[in-house]
Amino acid sequence: MKEVLPTAARRRHVVDGGFTLALLVLAVVQGYALLAAPLPLGARPLPSPVARVDSPAPPSSPAPAAEPIGITTAGPSPESLGVSLAPLPASPPGRPSLEPPAPPRPAV
Repeated sequence: MKEVLPTAARRRHVVDGGFTLALLVLAVVQGYALLAAPLPLGARPLPSPVARVDSPAPPSSPAPAAEPIGITTAGPSPESLGVSLAPLPASPPGRPSLEPPAPPRPAV
């Protein structure tokens, strides 16, 4: 025996396909409406660009050379403030070492 009547299964497939097709058409129509929307009230369209070629005027005098900019630090050094920096530890506490673990001992 068949578990589902053929008409009910066929109807469900048609309804599902119809919803899918309707959503696809709705998305395409909304996309076109959004992209082709008219300008809001009071807005004017941008003027079309006009190609204009002018020859630049010759410079009247050469431009002065720029002074090189020195690189400075953002603030005073700790030594100038009288603060001494502590040396970094060899390995931070709680951090595993990079040495391979010792092999397990055989049972006695």
